[in-house]
Amino acid sequence: MNKRKAAIVDENRNLSVVDLTTKEVIFSEMGVDGVAFNCDFEDLIAYSVKGLLFVKCSTFPPLNQKIQGDVIGFKGCKLFLLNENALQTIDI
Repeated sequence: MNKRKAAIVDENRNLSVVDLTTKEVIFSEMGVDGVAFNCDFEDLIAYSVKGLLFVKCSTFPPLNQKIQGDVIGFKGCKLFLLNENALQTIDI
């Protein structure tokens, strides 16, 4: 499966989501601790910022909720978070 988007978090914790076909930045956010695209649906992305989880679909505004930990994976309706040394999953 070919990916159409890439998520890049730089050393200043700035997230840029890039369209790999056009090389255009299609979304950006500051202060990001973790990010993951949904493995099943590439238009869904989750990212964490200072104890908040954001889930964004395509061009719609993100929804958020409080969490503990940083986003490290996203598959189907499950998000995977790393909180210190503990892995946790949450259903969304």
